[in-house]
Amino acid sequence: MSDLITYNCSNLKMNTFIGVLLTGNTQSVGGDEAWENIYSEYIGLRENKSASYVLGCIKEISYLNTKVFIISKCVEVLAYEYSSELVMELKQCGCKGKFDWSMPVLYSNDLRAAMSYGKKYMKQAERKEKELEDYYKRHGGGAIQRKDFDIWAVTLSKFMGFRVDYDSVTVAEYCHMMNSYERYCEVSHAEQNNMLK
Repeated sequence: MSDLITYNCSNLKMNTFIGVLLTGNTQSVGGDEAWENIYSEYIGLRENKSASYVLGCIKEISYLNTKVFIISKCVEVLAYEYSSELVMELKQCGCKGKFDWSMPVLYSNDLRAAMSYGKKYMKQAERKEKELEDYYKRHGGGAIQRKDFDIWAVTLSKFMGFRVDYDSVTVAEYCHMMNSYERYCEVSHAEQNNMLK
């Protein structure tokens, strides 16, 4: 039986990361959920404001979608069978109501109200997704292409003083190099602006 590798930014090579990013085929890193974790880690490792904003949006969308899922599944089960644990879950999600199984009409109304409350989270998630989509349109500059990464490899190679090879550099190492380069550029620009004044 072969050992299954769990990828993260510390052991995933940049070429594989770029391949998944460009094609959307997540099988090489363990599937969609694994890719979401890797991409979130990547965003977290990048020290720029844009990456932090995107990560914040992704986390909020995930949180809101989880609430929608929890409410819908709890209501689905509670429609057929009472469970105090599931009622507690609904209340922790912000749903109000007595959820009294002995009063069928009121119980049914409480379940419908819970589903309506779940729609509030769904609308918030949709708004946040739209916000993120608009942000990408404003700041994305178009679709990412392989040449964008190749240009960065050349730039980073010059800055680092050695060839940056995406077959050997991990995603975490790449992020640290990019962060270092961006800090260097900020300092250089600040010094240049001070000299001009």
